[in-house]
Amino acid sequence: MASTIGIKVANGEFYPIVEENSQAKKQLILTTVRDKQRSVQIDLYRSYIRSMADAFYIGSLVVEKIKPKPKGEASVELVITSTEDGQITADAMDMDTSALGEHHTLHVSLTSLEEDDRQYEIPDFELEETELPPSGLYGKAEVAKNNKKSKKKTHQNFLEL
Repeated sequence: MASTIGIKVANGEFYPIVEENSQAKKQLILTTVRDKQRSVQIDLYRSYIRSMADAFYIGSLVVEKIKPKPKGEASVELVITSTEDGQITADAMDMDTSALGEHHTLHVSLTSLEEDDRQYEIPDFELEETELPPSGLYGKAEVAKNNKKSKKKTHQNFLEL
């Protein structure tokens, strides 16, 4: 039985895109879920029952420097290509900044994944509310933030002239 290649959407569900080992190319337009969101992570999965219940993680694409817009207005194009010999290619880009030529590409051989018996899990990076960040973290971030602000003001003043 052939599996389906898809993505995990914001609500946690599997969204099927192409069938494994098929000669297919699909285009999707994805959007943001938060106001002024600057990046998206697109996680690709393989599933036999078209569900996250049996989904096997394939890989991720991270599209950064998205033009900040209200949620639902930013547009990220995702093109997934499948070949008959088990090759998957995913290409993503922010449609508003595509003139800059920033494409993010992922190439995966499903045959190679089958040969590798290790199971990959996506790490969970959430901190417990009771955990404190490492000491000095905020101080370094604040200094960097203030340096960026001072540079931005100079740059903005230059642009306003």
